[in-house]
Amino acid sequence: MKSKILSLAEVACLSLSYLLIASGQVWLYFIKLKYPDFFERLRHDPTGWIQSHLLLMAGAILLIPATYALFKISSKSKLVQAGTVLNIAGISMVIGQYAIDFAFIPVLRMAQNPQQVYDGVFSFKILKLMFYDLPALSWLGQLLIALGIVINCTGRLRIVFGLFIAGLLLLLLGEKIHPIIPRVSYIWLGVCATWAGLLVARSRE
Repeated sequence: MKSKILSLAEVACLSLSYLLIASGQVWLYFIKLKYPDFFERLRHDPTGWIQSHLLLMAGAILLIPATYALFKISSKSKLVQAGTVLNIAGISMVIGQYAIDFAFIPVLRMAQNPQQVYDGVFSFKILKLMFYDLPALSWLGQLLIALGIVINCTGRLRIVFGLFIAGLLLLLLGEKIHPIIPRVSYIWLGVCATWAGLLVARSRE
């Protein structure tokens, strides 16, 4: 009897999640180029700030079912299991980070001293830790998932996830070459994830 490891809907999540994150990240990069100061960005281009973050939020939400799709490729691997937990935890915190970023616009518009409000928010170390530091767990989780698949799978799937790991390294280290590289590396990750999804979505005996 034939079965499919992944459905087409799961493959679509793999594609769209990374594509939406890449789009939001690149858009935000050009906003930052135009308005280097954080408060200037919110004051002069609040629409761009909101819309880029909506893309990021949508991508992060879709990354949750996308993570489950990656998990299904090699669900018995301990590395994949640990990576799945870390990735979903990190994604949840990223979504919280974007929610805070959305809230900055109305709050800072009403504040007489926006810098004081900003400093006050980030004086709560637990908030900064949870929503601006711990989201890095998502990167570590994706790395563990990819390593687990590389170790446990063979053929083209192993090659694809080797390339996926290269994309993760670009995401981590690309800033040293050019600030836009980590942002467009999400496109690389999306291509690799989609390729892997299509490989395993084929019917198997």
